Amino acid sequence: ADSANNKLFIYPSPNDGRFNVVYYNQGNTAVERTLTIDSSKGEKVYYNKFTVNQPYQVVAIALSRNGADVYYVVLGDGNGAKLKTGEVLVR
Repeated sequence: ADSANNKLFIYPSPNDGRFNVVYYNQGNTAVERTLTIDSSKGEKVYYNKFTVNQPYQVVAIALSRNGADVYYVVLGDGNGAKLKTGEVLVR
């Protein structure tokens, strides 16, 4: 089995509000994914539905205007069902 299978990468952390989210997509087929980011207060600050069509597709995020906080990243399938979660620290 591939050790990268089903891993969510968020880097750099901590950061200044600009960071990348990468999810390993096993196989050669395009799949729809959703990306939701919530503040520590539970406010949704980012949502995007996109197609992953390569093994490691980078999604660049810019949250500089939202201020310093711990943000919770949720990667979902095309219908929004949770696949992976992670945290990122914005200074």
